[in-house]
Amino acid sequence: MYQTDWSALYSPGNEILGHLESVVSRYKLEPYIKLQHELVNARYDEENAKWHVRVRRPSNTVEGEFEEFEDSADFLFMGVGILSRWEWPDIEGLKSYNGLLVHSASWDLGGNTWEEDVKDWKDKNVAVIGLVGSI
Repeated sequence: MYQTDWSALYSPGNEILGHLESVVSRYKLEPYIKLQHELVNARYDEENAKWHVRVRRPSNTVEGEFEEFEDSADFLFMGVGILSRWEWPDIEGLKSYNGLLVHSASWDLGGNTWEEDVKDWKDKNVAVIGLVGSI
């Protein structure tokens, strides 16, 4: 199913994942997607109109080790998103807090939706820390 109508302004993760999977399937992109690869360096060669990249990936031969390789490309598309390198805020006492800490960039509490994850939070004190912006 190709998703075009979102169920909410901030759609649940499983809905977004389903949309991404449908795009990959529709356009047969799976052979071109490389997971667990990290772009280490990218340099544009203006004279030859090429990107020269250095990539780190899990080793094919040694478990737990990584290898790097170089390649070149006509186009470089960085679709990393704003939550790819998240950090906990620098708040006094955060490291010694014994309660549940959840970050939106790494939300994995076991439910199929965020609504399922928070259904037992009804009578709990919950602090939400973040940026306020306009949509």
